[in-house]
Amino acid sequence: MNGIGSSPTANASMDGITTFVARVMDIRKRNRNSTSSSPRQLAKPISAEELSSRFLKGVGISVWQCSGDKGSNWTRFAKSRWPLRRLGVRAVRGHASIEKANGFWDRYEEDIRLSADLGCTSFRFSIEWARIEPEQGLIDMEAVNRYHQMLDCMAAHGLEPNATLWHFVHPTWFEDAGGFTKEENIPAFVEYCKRCFRWFGTRIRLWATFNEPTCYLFL
Repeated sequence: MNGIGSSPTANASMDGITTFVARVMDIRKRNRNSTSSSPRQLAKPISAEELSSRFLKGVGISVWQCSGDKGSNWTRFAKSRWPLRRLGVRAVRGHASIEKANGFWDRYEEDIRLSADLGCTSFRFSIEWARIEPEQGLIDMEAVNRYHQMLDCMAAHGLEPNATLWHFVHPTWFEDAGGFTKEENIPAFVEYCKRCFRWFGTRIRLWATFNEPTCYLFL
């Protein structure tokens, strides 16, 4: 303590702290004096209509998790990681399968309507790169049109679209090239995003580039 007490640096630091505390106390004192003679103003309540325009309540899905696909990194993983598949033992019991799930791709109208019936005002979904570009440079316009049909359905039910460009899933050709682990592959993803903006940019206000990016970084 003796050394610290005689240090010019320590003395200067203490002087600065003392000055800062004094300023804070003076501001608090002036604030109390300025409000002591008048009742505290409470925030003005907002109407339900105004709240609904500022606050979105919704549901969120991954299209792959609800539909599967014919070829993506996760479809390959799901088909290859279960060691007893060749023996006829399924990883999922009953009639469900990872290839189909609940079939959102074909039953999107029903699911979107049910979301609206729940009182939702927003619908979050993923745009599946593997469906859009199953082979590098080959665009499946039927898949693009299906997404437009989904957006039409959301608009008809008053749901704000919230699109995720990458929900852990990408084409197998991108995976085979090294995926995001190689910098030279990034332009392919950027070009996919640009296409989505051109196709859907006027219809979607809310975008997420990556779903849970920290989870992917930890893997």
